[in-house]
Amino acid sequence: MFGEIGLWEKMGSFLGISVFCSYISGNKFKIKGGVEMTTRQNVNKIVLSGIMATVLMVSMCKGESTSIVNDAKDYNERGAVCYALGKTDLAISDFNKAIEINPNFIEAYSNRGTVYGKLGKTDLAIFDFNKAIKINPNYANAYSNRGIVYAMLGDIQKAKQDAIKASQLGDSGLMNLMKQKGDW
Repeated sequence: MFGEIGLWEKMGSFLGISVFCSYISGNKFKIKGGVEMTTRQNVNKIVLSGIMATVLMVSMCKGESTSIVNDAKDYNERGAVCYALGKTDLAISDFNKAIEINPNFIEAYSNRGTVYGKLGKTDLAIFDFNKAIKINPNYANAYSNRGIVYAMLGDIQKAKQDAIKASQLGDSGLMNLMKQKGDW
């Protein structure tokens, strides 16, 4: 039940960058499908990210290398684009590169963990979420994501603990979803 694609799309705290922004709200933006990410300081940078994502997607689809990806943040964003396109191997490769460049990049760990979770590699997913939490114990996204993996594994008690912690940190998406599914 928690492994369904709809769950990953309904949760508001998962990775995602896309050129299809559905609306912008405060310091976050939502992507088509309900995926929410902390965003840039202003709309212009979001648009620029969308343009960069488009260029990267076209280049990747043609098998060309790009020189505009050169730092951890760029690799993390390109990994998110790859994931959105269903290219999980490329996404993981980019998240690995982001982590190699910046070993304390919590978003890259969380994003890679999300991909591993989608692929059913739950041990790797939990490892990445634990790493993100170790780096920043107040990173709600990692608790939510780890809670989903626990729920996928049938460990509702651990999922609840993570949902409560994520909610205390400002992300109540998992808790609300578990209540809707009757797992609370």
